[in-house]
Amino acid sequence: MSDAAVLSDFASSHAAVPAGGPSIAVDGLTPAAWDRLTGRFADVSRFQTAAYADGLRGPGRMSHLVLLRDGDPVAGARVALMRPPGLPVGVAYVKGGPFWRRHGRAADPDVYREILVALRAEYGDRRGLCLTVCPSPHPDYQEIEAALLRESGFRRNRDGAGNDSFLMRLGPDAAALRADLSQKWRYNLKLAERNGLTVRFRDPMEALPEFHALHDALVARKRFVGREALHTLPALFRQLPPERVLVATVAHDGETVAAAIVIAGGDVAHYLFGATADAGLSLRAGYALHWGIACRLAASGAAWYDLGTGIGNPGLRLFKQGLVGRSGRVLASAGEFDHAATPRAILGGRLLYGLRDIRVRTSGQYAHARTRLQAGLRRIAPARSVAGA
Repeated sequence: MSDAAVLSDFASSHAAVPAGGPSIAVDGLTPAAWDRLTGRFADVSRFQTAAYADGLRGPGRMSHLVLLRDGDPVAGARVALMRPPGLPVGVAYVKGGPFWRRHGRAADPDVYREILVALRAEYGDRRGLCLTVCPSPHPDYQEIEAALLRESGFRRNRDGAGNDSFLMRLGPDAAALRADLSQKWRYNLKLAERNGLTVRFRDPMEALPEFHALHDALVARKRFVGREALHTLPALFRQLPPERVLVATVAHDGETVAAAIVIAGGDVAHYLFGATADAGLSLRAGYALHWGIACRLAASGAAWYDLGTGIGNPGLRLFKQGLVGRSGRVLASAGEFDHAATPRAILGGRLLYGLRDIRVRTSGQYAHARTRLQAGLRRIAPARSVAGA
């Protein structure tokens, strides 16, 4: 679909920059039209797709803005609007954005500056909100975006949610890609390849029941409450073009033992969810799975494979570090950058982020108590077995 056809879906637009400059269009695209538009950009993250972000936060809490030069879309942002109930203050939150690098065009920092001006005008000046931007992790552009945010009057106030992000550098030479893995990762991959595993890329909706079964078994095995946004998957599969969603499975003797879901489309492909069955652990199915995904992404032209974070799991962190290898990158979050020009916006930011901090602390205390309870139950169970013997 042409840019003109996409833009015809806008119900309204209005200028929010000086006369003669770029124009913006706000909140006029359908979710499907928005995701068609994002496919034209090399730097769109999953949080900037309607298919994922709207399912995560709720479509009624989302807004969007597109920056145009002479009618041509050159940047955009999907924005979460967060307000305390009953209060006229709040935060406009841009996670993993804005996107500003079109496929096939040189990156122009002036475009990033202009989209920041447009976001401030719409969400700060017109709506009176605290505007927060949290850039995507990217080895080449994260620091550039952070510098442009500071230059544009944004202040880095918090580290941001999450932890270090693990990014594997991709390339067309499979032998070089394999040589870049850590020695231990290559060793485990060799063992996996001897186990008769089959990696397949599946129709997403067809593979979804198998993925849910694997994930349910994983939750039961690890005895934790699954908090991943799996409810977003049906809309994600229906709405994004097939080439932007990869569902990979690993089978052994006809049984699916591991699976992963990846969003592609830009120069960075993003790992979303994954699960491995009990049988897949000893078979080292995870090694075959992610190696197959990396090779597929490299062949498609992606430059990086973002494996996500390794929060609170040393084994997972070690696995991802080995796949990242020597030429990949482990990036700390760029942080959250705020622009609050009025007392009302400042109050909204302090209130929302204060409430978030309380929720995070409470959640952490609950998780710690649950872990201690589970450990106690595991100690009690063997004692009961001995007593009843």
